[in-house]
This record gives sequence, structure tokens and C-alpha cells, in this order.
Amino acid sequence: MHDADGHSFTNKSRLSTGGAAGRGMRGKGGGRGVAFAVVACMAALIAFVRAIDKLNGVIGQVVGWWTLGTVLVCAAVVLLRYVVNVGFIWLQDLYVWVHAAVFTLGAGYTLMRNGHVRVDILYARWSARQKAKADLFGTLLLLLPWLAVTGYAATPYVIASWETQEASFSAGGMPGVFVLKTVLLLFCLTLGLQGLAVAARCILVLRGREEYQHRRPDEAPSAQ
Repeated sequence: MHDADGHSFTNKSRLSTGGAAGRGMRGKGGGRGVAFAVVACMAALIAFVRAIDKLNGVIGQVVGWWTLGTVLVCAAVVLLRYVVNVGFIWLQDLYVWVHAAVFTLGAGYTLMRNGHVRVDILYARWSARQKAKADLFGTLLLLLPWLAVTGYAATPYVIASWETQEASFSAGGMPGVFVLKTVLLLFCLTLGLQGLAVAARCILVLRGREEYQHRRPDEAPSAQ
């Protein structure tokens, strides 16, 4: 059959059906593309979390032994002073510096294990998703901005120390104060990376991957 212009109704029907089918195929293809992108993003987040956890895990294991070094050096200072009646200013500087490095470089490791002090009034009773929302908010709006400001303020301070090759103000003290001050920037870097890993964990939890919940190693998973 033909219309007034001589066009076949059959051809129009085929064209209409073919157009609808094409749109349907494009729609399905677009849906598969979005699903693939989501899966790829989730896999990237998981890989990022594992990489940063491994990095700060190694750093934490190394600086953990520095705590023993701090105790041994401090004990040596005391014994030398009160038993042998000998004192070394550089040795006194050394255990203070090492102790400071343990706290700053170990901060990322502590965050990885969720070991920082927390006042759990409501948080402990929340579900995994509620905790993820709170952690994501705190990380993105509190922790990371604070680290950015700290790093920005510390950078000129560290650069000036390197330019002058700053040493201890005490006579006979440790040289290389600029190395100690550089730890401030490493603190911002390692803790910031771990903060991003925590944020990635929160996103994974909110996407249904509760096994990536940020919790202490000895803490049971939260009820959903």
C-alpha cells in the first residue's frame, strides 16, 4: 500500500522499526559502557587503596623500630651522664629527632589501621554506610584541607632550612636540621595519601563493597 505521495507504508514501517531497533541497540551499548566504566573505576579504587596501604604499611614497620632506637639512645644518654659523667649534645638531639620522626612518618600508618584517638559517642553504633559517609566528610572537608594548608605553610620553612644548611642551635648539636624539617612535608604527603585511600574505601562501601570498610584490624564489621 502507498500513501498520497506514493511512499510505501511497508517501507515506512521498516524504517521506523529499524530506527527504534537502532536506538535500542545504542541504548544497550551505552548502558554497557557506563557499567564497564563503573567497574573500571571500582577496580582502580581498590588498586589505589591496596597500593597506599602497602606503602604506609612498609613505612610504619620501619619507623616502628625507630621507637626502640629512641629508647636505646635515651638510655645511653642517661648512663653516660650519670655513670661515666660524660654528655654529648648531639646524642641528646638524636633521640628527640628520631622520636619526632616516628610520630610524623608513622601518622599515615596509624590512620591506615584506624588507630587515631576517636570519641565514639554515636559513631560506634552506626552502620557501615553511615560510618563511610562520616569518614568521607571528615577526610575531604577536614583532614585533606588541613594537610594542604600545613604543607603550604611548611614549604618555605623547609626550603629556607635547606638553603642555609641549618644545624642545631646548640653547640655540639646535630647537623642537618633541614633533614628533620623535611619530615614535615613527608608527613603531609604520607598522611594525605592515606586520607585519599580512606576516602576511596568510603566510596567502595557506599557502592556496596562493605568488606573495604575502614576499621581497626581487631574490629568486627559493622552491621549493615
